[in-house]
This record gives sequence, structure tokens and C-alpha cells, in this order.
Amino acid sequence: MPCAKVTIQTIEENDGTPLTVTFFDLDFIDRGGRNVIILLHGLEGSSSSQYILGVASAISGLNADICAVNHRSCSGEINATLGFYHSGFTVDLIVILEKLSERYEGMAVVGFSLGGNMLLKYLGSHNAIPANFKTGIAVSVPVDLSSSAVRLNHWTNRPYAIQFLKMLRKKAIEKAKQFPDNLDPSDYKHIDSLYEYDNKVTAPLHGYADAEDYYAQASSLPNLAAIKLPALLINADDDSFLAPPCMPYEVADGHAHFHFFSTRYGGHVGYAQFKNGPYFTDSLIVQWLEKYM
Repeated sequence: MPCAKVTIQTIEENDGTPLTVTFFDLDFIDRGGRNVIILLHGLEGSSSSQYILGVASAISGLNADICAVNHRSCSGEINATLGFYHSGFTVDLIVILEKLSERYEGMAVVGFSLGGNMLLKYLGSHNAIPANFKTGIAVSVPVDLSSSAVRLNHWTNRPYAIQFLKMLRKKAIEKAKQFPDNLDPSDYKHIDSLYEYDNKVTAPLHGYADAEDYYAQASSLPNLAAIKLPALLINADDDSFLAPPCMPYEVADGHAHFHFFSTRYGGHVGYAQFKNGPYFTDSLIVQWLEKYM
């Protein structure tokens, strides 16, 4: 599918430091439509992640443009600001929606894993959602970050943790070289768990006291009840990244806007329906978007 890359730049100030240019790269499939569907990837993913490409293909039949977001430093270039992105980081999403709302009549967002928590956090905590925002869909989301962190640090998930840490450590070291007056690269070379990464990198770089404070404030679970637009969360019972608190049945029960759909199988951002075929969730996403867009 042909894509056009658009870079949105904003200028921000970090605690009295000189003004710096913040950028995030958006990959567009632009058909000149009146609606747009925005895709948010998970931890250390990108607009090229398999699940992003899969859902982009599935929704390509809808009458809408597609915008795949690359979170800060996930498009191949380290961002110029001190921070990165994280599960509760809604700042860039706010800017993107404000920019796109000027062009489109209708907007929807589909978020996966970290991107899904970011979306749900936004919907449940932001009071100035654009009037043309129609719906949000979140897939495989650790809405309770603390319990999910325990799961991710279990030995059964060690292969995934190692892969994440390999990428995250590299970026943290690069960031330290960008800001030698603020950060020391040697502090990050031997980080051995995602919890330690959140304690040493995510929390201090984004204004949290420590990892637990980050998990408490960035989790979307406390905000789900406040969602006032149609929103769907899809999680699988066999997702090894998710603990029971990430299955918010009670919140969704009787809620006018927030809906929770659980599946017995699917793993984390899995849901393959057939070999080399579409994801099961992609079919649900298309049906949901057809209803609300």
C-alpha cells in the first residue's frame, strides 16, 4: 500500500531548558477521504509492525484515510527532547487529533497494547476531545500496568522482555549521549528488567517518582468509567502479558460507552484466524468502525 510520510513538529520547553523541536512521523494512506482512522502501535513497535500493517489492510476497504503513528523515537530517528513516550503519554495524541480534526469530518483511533492504554487514558481523562472524534478501539491492553509489569518480569515472558530491553537500552544510551548534562549512559548499560528500565528511565524522564508511581498514574484502568464516547477493549484470556486486573468486566458491565470483549485465545496482539490470513480482531475492528464511523 502506498504511503505518504508526514512529520508534525511542535515546540516545547522542558523545565526551563531551551526550546526544542518535538516531532513525530505519521505514515498516511491518503485517499482524500472525509474520515481518518489513526493507528497506534505498542511498545517499541512502529508503523511497520505486523499488526499495524494487518489492520491497515483490513480497514482499507472502508471509506477513510489511514494514519499510522510512530511514537517518539520509533521512526528510526531519536527525538530531540529529553523524554520518549510511555503508556500514559497522551501529549502527542492530543496534538495529532487537534491537527487532523481541522481536515477530517470524522476520526477514529485503534490502539494496540501500549498504544491502546494511551488511547483509553486519553478518552477517560481528557476533557477537550474534538467533536469529530467518533470512536476508539483498543487491543491487548495492560490497563493495569503494575500487575502487567509483574507478568512481564516472570520467567515465562523472559524472551519478550529481553527483546524489548535490547531496543530500550540502546535508545536510553543514545538519549544520554544527547543530554550529557542530564543523563549518564553508564546508568543504562546493565538494566536487566523492564521494571528496572521503568524505574531508571521512564519514571525520572517523565516526572514520576519511580516505577510504581508511573504504573499508578499512567494506567488507564482508573479512567475507563469516565469514557463518554463509544470505546471497545479486546483482550485475550491467554495473553501472558495481562493479569486479572486487566480484564475490566465490572467497569464495562452496564456502561453506556465503554465495552469490553474478551476471547479465550489470542495471546498478545495475536488472534490469527487462519495461517497467513487476517487477524480475528481485524474483523471485529472493521465491524465496529462500520457501525460508528
